[in-house]
Amino acid sequence: MQYVPYEKSREVPHILVDGADNAGTKLVLSHWKDNLTPADLKDDLSAQIVFNYLDQPDFHVNVDAVTNDHFDADGLVGIWTLIHPEDAQEMRDFLIDIASVGDFNVYKNRDAARVSFALDAWMNPHLSPLKKSVLQLSYPELTVVLHEELLPRLAKIIEKVDFQEKFWHQQDALLEASEDGFKNKKFKLNELPELDLAIVTMPDSNVPIAESIHRMAIHNLTDCMRILIMQETHFELYLRYETWVDFKSRKLMPRVDLTELAANLTKQESMDGRWSFDDINSFAPALRLTGDTQSKIPFESFRSQAIEFLSQKT
Repeated sequence: MQYVPYEKSREVPHILVDGADNAGTKLVLSHWKDNLTPADLKDDLSAQIVFNYLDQPDFHVNVDAVTNDHFDADGLVGIWTLIHPEDAQEMRDFLIDIASVGDFNVYKNRDAARVSFALDAWMNPHLSPLKKSVLQLSYPELTVVLHEELLPRLAKIIEKVDFQEKFWHQQDALLEASEDGFKNKKFKLNELPELDLAIVTMPDSNVPIAESIHRMAIHNLTDCMRILIMQETHFELYLRYETWVDFKSRKLMPRVDLTELAANLTKQESMDGRWSFDDINSFAPALRLTGDTQSKIPFESFRSQAIEFLSQKT
């Protein structure tokens, strides 16, 4: 089995891992919504689906190529597993953990998180070993480069993760600080299971919420799929990526479109402040304030409005 770039794969019989099929696809192993993966193989992550495929010879197809239309840890792990099935079986749980970090921001083994962070670094202009000119390629072209560079390196990255610290240190430090924040009660998490909502409260900081707390620290503490992060004057409400894919291990509540809530909140802000909600069909859509550095809506008012809106729509 060998990796073939997605565009070239249209003319080559292949297995498609984690993305969307094309004319050459003979089998789909993907957790994307509306996927064509055989029902008996389906699972939460595409990497898990690939292992399910290896476990069930009745589904095996006689092809020598595998591809994906995008780059991420889940897809990379799935492709690597098909190319190296025996080696992959020996570290099955660890590989699935890497994929879980990449897609769902959930980890069991900290080294798996660090491997995923190291993979992310290849797309970060400040950390990537790739030339800037390569990072400026079109996304389909960059996807090919990343697969061609990282598929041969993945086993070594896993084996030598401690020596990859320059690539994973930044995310790992934020994760460590975030987990410490919950341990020392600086950050607090309360769940409203009936709304599938977890509310994280934390002090204001001088950096954006994304740089104040690592989502993985939150997701490792809750199964709720709607996350409301609340500082004193900064708020963010997002839907987790699990709600976009064909999640199989348990039934999830449907997504709620927060566009109407965004419009109502905007009416309560200053002239510059505007609340917006990403496309509900995006991977992890978020409700955020733009145009102003701080919200004018009182903390308790924002919290009660968010809860009331979700209560009406759930």
